[in-house]
Amino acid sequence: MKKIHFLAMTLVLLFCVSALWANPPLPRAQAPVYTTAFGQSPDSNFVNVLARRVGLNQTHMSIGNPEGAEWNNARTLIAVIGGSMKGLGAAGVGVPAEIRRCDSFITSARAQNKFIIGMHIGGEDRRGPTSQDFLHFASEVDFLIVRADGNRDGFFTRLASERGIPLYTIEHTREIERILREIFEL
Repeated sequence: MKKIHFLAMTLVLLFCVSALWANPPLPRAQAPVYTTAFGQSPDSNFVNVLARRVGLNQTHMSIGNPEGAEWNNARTLIAVIGGSMKGLGAAGVGVPAEIRRCDSFITSARAQNKFIIGMHIGGEDRRGPTSQDFLHFASEVDFLIVRADGNRDGFFTRLASERGIPLYTIEHTREIERILREIFEL
């Protein structure tokens, strides 16, 4: 009898622990969507390709600012977080100017009640020194999607927990296609 009781308690404990590690439900968000890079990593281009593949009504501007018809009409902002010195150089901006640009998106999105999805999909490669200046933007989003190998140290888990932000973890960047379909009901 004690063995059955122990086994039952072990199964309940395992179920509770696994529930803590499970991904939250994906939110429902509305298009049109404005997608931009926070740190000029090429990851935003990948999100753009997947968004087009699923037929998402979106505008992608790596270096855009929160102004114009595309921005004003957008209901959702996808901020693809990850720094790239090469990307910053190609865009002709330095880190301080890029931080100001990202801040302006967050401020404008909040003022216009846009839903903000943050994505860090570059994995461990986008956790280098250049990205450090941009990772704090993950604390400003409504929903966060992170590739698991970019969160090995638990940085995003701690940040999301402290800020009460739902954190959805993926193993492979290609999962973004399925996620976009579900979030935007495509």
